[in-house]
Amino acid sequence: MTNGEFLKGKYWKREEFREAVARSAKREAGKIPPKPQEQINLYLQRLYKGLTGKELRKELTRKGLPERFRRFIIHRIKKEYFFNPQEIKEDELNNLLKNILLGNFAEQRGYTLEQLKDTQIREEVIKQWEQETGQKFATYQIPEKEKEKIIKQVIKDQQKSLNYWFTYFLSPEAENYPLEFRYWAFVEMLKCGSYDEKRRTFN
Repeated sequence: MTNGEFLKGKYWKREEFREAVARSAKREAGKIPPKPQEQINLYLQRLYKGLTGKELRKELTRKGLPERFRRFIIHRIKKEYFFNPQEIKEDELNNLLKNILLGNFAEQRGYTLEQLKDTQIREEVIKQWEQETGQKFATYQIPEKEKEKIIKQVIKDQQKSLNYWFTYFLSPEAENYPLEFRYWAFVEMLKCGSYDEKRRTFN
């Protein structure tokens, strides 16, 4: 169970969090309790019920509601956090995709993305890339088909990572963690890159 104190300290200054909590608390209890901790507790209970289908009130037990609610949450997360090329200027998008391309190239040659942050290693990888492709990395323009392929892969990786975390945090294995902690961990996870299973680290 939760007392709301932890999340109050983490997110109460954020207006969107306070608004979401107030809406859920009112729907769950019929009114908004005066204490933020009580509101947060009701918010988490409602969120958990919506995602798992457990302990739903009678008027919310329509067949399939938890799955629809889960899809709604995933849709909201995609909209806010997923890579969206339409929101990025063309030059910035090209540079971003080139860095992803270089990262993939480096990993195929045994480098980690962490190593690629080192200037000398990056220059060496770029040199190898230029030798193998016959192109200058600084002026390289990624062909449209390759752009589409990279973008699809990035979104696919994000989806896979999101599903992994959803499944884990709602599984019996995670039930020993307080609901507040699971909420916090999930929100903070959204700030990470995709999970690399081989290296067991986030990109």
